[in-house]
Amino acid sequence: MIMLMKKFRLDFLDSGAATAPHVLRSSMLATVLCAGGVVGAGCGDSSAPAAPPIGGDGGLMSPRGDGGTSDLDAAMDGGTNDGSASDSGSGDGGIAVGCTFDADNDRVELGDDSGNDRAIGVAPGTGQFVVVWEMNFAGSSNIFAQSIRLDDAPTRRQSVTDDVSLSGDPAVVATTSGFLTVWRDNSSGNFDLYSRALLTDGTPNGSATAVADGTDRDELPSLTRVGDDILLSWVEDDTISRTAMARRLTMAGATTGDSNAISTPTQNPVRPLLATRETEAVLSWLDRGSAPGATIASLTSAAAREGDSAALDADGNASGDAAAIYDGARGAVAFGVRIAGVRPEVHLRILDADGVPGTQQQVITVAPETGADPSIAVFAGGYVVSYRGRETGSGGATLRLAFLTNAGDVVGNLDLGATTDRGGPTTISVSNDGNILVAWTEINAGTARMFAARVRCGQ
Repeated sequence: MIMLMKKFRLDFLDSGAATAPHVLRSSMLATVLCAGGVVGAGCGDSSAPAAPPIGGDGGLMSPRGDGGTSDLDAAMDGGTNDGSASDSGSGDGGIAVGCTFDADNDRVELGDDSGNDRAIGVAPGTGQFVVVWEMNFAGSSNIFAQSIRLDDAPTRRQSVTDDVSLSGDPAVVATTSGFLTVWRDNSSGNFDLYSRALLTDGTPNGSATAVADGTDRDELPSLTRVGDDILLSWVEDDTISRTAMARRLTMAGATTGDSNAISTPTQNPVRPLLATRETEAVLSWLDRGSAPGATIASLTSAAAREGDSAALDADGNASGDAAAIYDGARGAVAFGVRIAGVRPEVHLRILDADGVPGTQQQVITVAPETGADPSIAVFAGGYVVSYRGRETGSGGATLRLAFLTNAGDVVGNLDLGATTDRGGPTTISVSNDGNILVAWTEINAGTARMFAARVRCGQ
């Protein structure tokens, strides 16, 4: 169910095409509604079913590209459900909760420097998110943290590191008492990983602790919470090969248990990403080893590999990150591919309770749209995916959200404004009270600018 607010263009694909997603385009303010009998995750209850696919445009929506606009009066009439896609009534038995984005007030610039592509770490709380990112000054780079609040201005950014070392690759996760961040740092003369606790507003709490400090280069950490522990993954690079590693941390960021190799000697992981899978986890990554492509492996609660890893992309043409998420026993993984080595698309595979990908590889960006740099989160009993999208022949990229059912079907898209083709992965997160934050980097003329965008749901 999609509802419109204020003035903006609404373009839709032909509703008769069985695989065509419904696409919402907005330059100012838009609302996406969740429905399905009860409110879902991102709409307040993670146990609810996803909003069903929208069937038919109800006479309100124009085919994509024809210059038509929506009938705002009909879309906002608040009547009972007559089967139209934009109907906002309650006749279907569902409970609808809106998600809005205001380009003037919900886009936050975190900072800028002369650096390169990078990811921004995001962790959800209640009514807020904590973001961590890298910024470069005078030849050194440091890590910063900030709380992005839904109902107030962002807090002042805090320095997690403040020295002349080369710090980068920050990740962050919510703990029982606040947040925990881990980053790559060469303050010891070697590239190691350090952890540091953060208060709920992103203020550092206590000193940094080394969590991976071997003789090889350690980089690209990822974090997830499993029960009473934090799981950490990273890449260990000995200049000849790269190995995906994992271990447990306490809530305070101290190491516990062994470090475990997750990838095999024939694999070459780029940037592994963790996701909690009930009482265990999965680790997904783009691999450039002997069998290149997107890969996923199951991990135990002790951060050890469980069984063999599995390929995600059927044609071995993955490009960029593979990001997974779970909602109970069911999950999904989004990843980029390059069709014929040229056309970028965002694809998705559904994951079962054991971390095994389903047989169907679904396309999120249907032609003429292309897409890259995806991230995924649980939302409304289904999923929401962020990525850089563009239409063939268009003037530039757009930061875009795709709303999916729990079967992976796209039911709507929300645009968050223009972005650059370059910048690195997007990061999306859904807060404990069902709001969305997306963070990303833009590269233009040698300048990197880091942003976050709030998408308010159910308010």
